[in-house]
Amino acid sequence: MPGSISPPLFTRTPLVASLALALGGLATGPAHAAPRVPDQHLVDTTLQARLETARTFGRRALPRKHSATLPEGGAILPVTHCADDGSSGSLREVVATAASGDTVDLSALTCSSITLTQGAISTNLDSLTLRGPDSPLVIDGSGNASVLAHYGAGILRIERLTLANGYYVGGGGCVFSQANLTLVASTVRDCRGNESYSSGAGVLVLGDLTLESSTLSGNSGAIAGGGATADGAVVVRNSTISGNAAAVLGGGLYHGGEAAAGGTLTISNSTVSANAAGTGGGGVYIGYSIPTALHSTIIAGNGADSGADLGSTETLAVAGDHNLVMQAGPLLTLPGDTLGADPQLLPLADNGGATHTHALAATSPALDAGSNAAGLEFDQRGSGFVRSAGAATDIGAFELQAIDLIFANGFESTPGTR
Repeated sequence: MPGSISPPLFTRTPLVASLALALGGLATGPAHAAPRVPDQHLVDTTLQARLETARTFGRRALPRKHSATLPEGGAILPVTHCADDGSSGSLREVVATAASGDTVDLSALTCSSITLTQGAISTNLDSLTLRGPDSPLVIDGSGNASVLAHYGAGILRIERLTLANGYYVGGGGCVFSQANLTLVASTVRDCRGNESYSSGAGVLVLGDLTLESSTLSGNSGAIAGGGATADGAVVVRNSTISGNAAAVLGGGLYHGGEAAAGGTLTISNSTVSANAAGTGGGGVYIGYSIPTALHSTIIAGNGADSGADLGSTETLAVAGDHNLVMQAGPLLTLPGDTLGADPQLLPLADNGGATHTHALAATSPALDAGSNAAGLEFDQRGSGFVRSAGAATDIGAFELQAIDLIFANGFESTPGTR
């Protein structure tokens, strides 16, 4: 069964749709003119003032870009030790000397963590990749500053790393990108923002966000987007968003961009559960009417006053197939084959692979009820965990595997086996 949902982060007051509309431009500047809505006089003016402030804090003070075009790299640059002292071979030094297009390679490190003592590691490069080892490696913000800040115009790509314990007042407690962010087989956890002035406690992206075989968990302290806030083309695939919290909207994920500016949302073969928001969209909240599709995805067991699992500001028809959504907001129309039963998720845990997942109970209605339109080979856990086992694909990020004959005698119980 899903874990219990933590209480909201602030004392609730009656809010109406105009409050949600005010959040539509949270990370992108001034709000657009809101259409008239009924009962507008009920809006909490103090909270409205907080949201106005959040629009300023949500966008960081961006450094001036170099006037000359930075050279394109492509080099593999090794990080050789785990101290955060700026010395040769440290993560901080390697990032500082990289060129756009380079890969910062942490794969040879044998330490379990790099603890940041000099604030966030930031880069003005347009594109940069950080690649971790096969064994777990945490880049820890120590609760004093964010972990990574990207001020370029391309893609910050993070592979096989855990980013944890970051803090930033304006959002992006662990990761901020002025442009685009891709997470692959990575985790962003236990990051915080300032509840009054934050958007995206774990991740704040002003452009496109891609989550691939990754997990956002335990992030909190944001008005919107406890796990992540993004404005552009958002793709969540084979990933888990769990245990995050926002004071108002989008406990797990908040999309704050418009279709005219390239805003889209596609979630496939993923699980969004155990997140909480004070007002709407405990799992996912969509700020504008944008092209939205759900494929073989679980959004269930989240908490909010309205649209507990999935909410939106505007009327929106969701495309897709073979989903399980327990509670959607009244403005949303879901695909006709959407299930609404309890998916019977087990607690977030290490079920194998690089990232934590919610396993499915043996009696879950999500078993063999999903689809695999993208032809994915593996589930979120990666190699060794096939995407489609049994009669059909399971809904969600986790695929219950066939029973290994070694454990058929019942002497050992292994999560994630049929």
